[in-house]
Amino acid sequence: MKYLREGVKKIGLELFVKDDAASPTVTSIKVPHGIDAYQWLGILREKYQVELTGGMGETKGKIIRVAHMGYVNKKDIDGVMKALKHSLKDLRRLSRISKFSFLVQLYNKARTYFIKNS
Repeated sequence: MKYLREGVKKIGLELFVKDDAASPTVTSIKVPHGIDAYQWLGILREKYQVELTGGMGETKGKIIRVAHMGYVNKKDIDGVMKALKHSLKDLRRLSRISKFSFLVQLYNKARTYFIKNS
């Protein structure tokens, strides 16, 4: 599905296989560095009602797969593309919040330690 593959590239994601080796029924997308594949799939499913699947075997946790067999139209693909783009923004925001939360917890533990041991 050329339209999907081009859209994936436009939003800055990397395809797992080159165009000449691509399947006509499924598109595999590399999970970006720092993104948890399972968390990403969960957000896609729960928040955006888009059901994708992860990799298997050696690709488990490294790719997500978009099936496009049977009747799939441009509107369907546009919905998947929108969900991919927005879910990545959600994950990056959560990552920043998690890092900040971790630093706050670390600061509080260190502060408590130094107060007790001063």
